[in-house]
Formats: sequence, C-alpha cells, structure tokens
Amino acid sequence: MNFSADADFAASAASAAFLEHPLGFIDVGARGGAHAVIAPLGELASVLAFEPDPEEFSKLQRTMHHVEPWALSHKAGIAEFKVFNCLTNSSLLRPNELYTKRYSMKTKWTTVKTVRVQTTTLDKILFGPRKRERHWGEFVKLDTQGTEHDILRGAARTLKERTVAVLCEVEFFPIYKGQKLFSEVELFLRKMGFSFYGLHGLHCRSSKLLNKSHQGGRERLFHSDAVFFKDPFSGGSKLSMRGLHALFVTTLLLGYYDFALEIALGTWARGAEGRRLRRFVRRLAEKEPAALQADFRSLSRITSVAVGKFLDRWQTRLSYEDVPEDGSAE
Repeated sequence: MNFSADADFAASAASAAFLEHPLGFIDVGARGGAHAVIAPLGELASVLAFEPDPEEFSKLQRTMHHVEPWALSHKAGIAEFKVFNCLTNSSLLRPNELYTKRYSMKTKWTTVKTVRVQTTTLDKILFGPRKRERHWGEFVKLDTQGTEHDILRGAARTLKERTVAVLCEVEFFPIYKGQKLFSEVELFLRKMGFSFYGLHGLHCRSSKLLNKSHQGGRERLFHSDAVFFKDPFSGGSKLSMRGLHALFVTTLLLGYYDFALEIALGTWARGAEGRRLRRFVRRLAEKEPAALQADFRSLSRITSVAVGKFLDRWQTRLSYEDVPEDGSAE
C-alpha cells in the first residue's frame, strides 16, 4: 500500500513533513536494490545505499539516485571483501568453518573472488561530503553479513542525532569469524538510546539428521532481522516533532501498528488529526488477519512441511496470547 494514496494519511502532519523533506532511509548492504520495507512511502522517502561489491555497485548506479561504493565499518582503511558463490553471503569477514561444516552450509560460503575495498564510517560520510543533506539516517537498515556492529560503532553521531529506527540483521552464532552477535548489537544500541522491539523472520539450522517431512523438533536459532526504536515513552528518548513523525512512519513500515497509534495519539495527533491517523492505522492493521486467512486458504497440501512453512511466515508477525478466545478486547 502506498501511504500517499490514503486520503487520511495524505492530510496528516507527518505526510506534510515528508513532502517537504523526504524521510532519509539508509540501506547498508543494498545488493539487489533498496529494501522493500521502504516502498510504501514512495516519494516521501529518499534512499542512500551502500554497496562495496564493484559489480553490484555499477548495477545499482543505473537504478538508484544515491548510492555509495564504500564498505562501511568503524574506521577508515583498506579491507578485503570476500565474494562467495552465494552472493548474498559476501562479507569483509571470513566464514567460520566450525559452523559452515557442522550445518552443511560450506558450499554457500565458497570464495569466488576477493576485492580490495575502501572502508569508512557512516558518520564521516553523513557529516562530511553529505553534511548538507540533513535527514539521511532517520531510518537505518543493515545487512552486511557479520559487520553490522562495526558499522554501528562508526555511526554513533548519526544514531544519536538523527536515527529513530534501526533494522539490523543479527546472528545468534558466529557464522563469520570475529563477528559480534545479537546480544552485543542489542547492548550497543541500548546504550545509544534504542529499545529492542522484535525479530522479523527467524531462521534456524540443525545437522539435518532427521527428515522434516515426517519428523519434528526444535532447532538452533541462526539469524534474524532485529528491530530497534527510540521509544519516547521509555524515559530515555526525547524526540523533535520531525523525529516523532519519522518514528510514526517507521513503526508503520515495520508493522508495529499499535505502537504507531500510541506515538501519534500520545504526542502531536489531537482532534481531527488523531481521528485521521486512527482510521489510517486501523485500515493498515486490518490487512494482517486478512492476509493470514488468505495465506492459509492457499495451502495446496496440508503436510507437515506446508504447515511448517506457513508458520515460519507468520510466527513473528502476529501475537494473540493477550486476547481472550472469543477475540474480544481485554
């Protein structure tokens, strides 16, 4: 859904703010193009992408207005970028064979080539060559195969002064040598004033000693996308009006509809503005159970694998444990 196509959102103060200066979305690790999460904002968002693979950078230049070839890190220098046969696994870090062998994933981390690249920090870019563009970094997405913590370290000023939301891939065991894990990323961002809100898409691994078509069991959590917000109600984050508008739309983009309403109605949205945004958010939220039901009806075969894939898609999207069996509000 394009937010601007909704009359209630189009008439809101948040829409007016981003018509004047689009939301500054930074996509670090932009192979294949800008992350789909930003699409509903359309022209109300501007994307600054980073991609160190020279071939992929050249492709992105043909389709994106703002793209940089830097490999972001915690410091400036020269590094070796390893391109693996599964391109989306490419990284500045070496694969950890202890786990790629153990979980039969070694073929996805076979080195195709190594490229020497320049590293720098996000702060050096945003407060240097792009210092006149004041809104880059309001929403930051990171997917760099193990170096996310280093990039966040090099973005301390951006995180403190501009960012209200972070979408960051995290691992729960070190598939790359020397990488920081989820707990360390969460602790760093917590110190920077962010609250952890959820995991989007849980990916697990096992030694594959059982047949999942007719045998089940728990597996080791591998990686996920973690969501962090500067929560204005936590007592630690004081946001400008621009920051509140940015937080409102990013919570919508990431599916935190109840929190989005809490932000709008608890801060600036009074009277007609509050009624408009309440209608808009409810319309967005109504699509969730409708999509769930449609997805369930589309199951072609009711097998353990089909049901398992269905649950994989929805397990972190909807939660009903606080709702009575009859569906009424508590």
